Amino acid sequence: MTAKRTHAYCSHIACYVGNLKTIYATFSLHPNYHAAFHIYNYLLLFGPAYSWWCFSFEHLIGILQHLPLNHKIGESVQVLV
Repeated sequence: MTAKRTHAYCSHIACYVGNLKTIYATFSLHPNYHAAFHIYNYLLLFGPAYSWWCFSFEHLIGILQHLPLNHKIGESVQVLV
């Protein structure tokens, strides 16, 4: 990953997010847009995204898979003993 490409990413994401309010009058900034600006730092630190992109998501999915739940929103988990 070259410095030129990482700087290009940073300028493109800044332009994209900066123009969203112009295109969509009701646009409000969400955490995903904030996180997108941090990808620039990760590209500098870790190189191309294909080498590290899924690791954090796979880790989170592993944690979520081990949570005891009953797939019913608002109800607590009931365990039969």
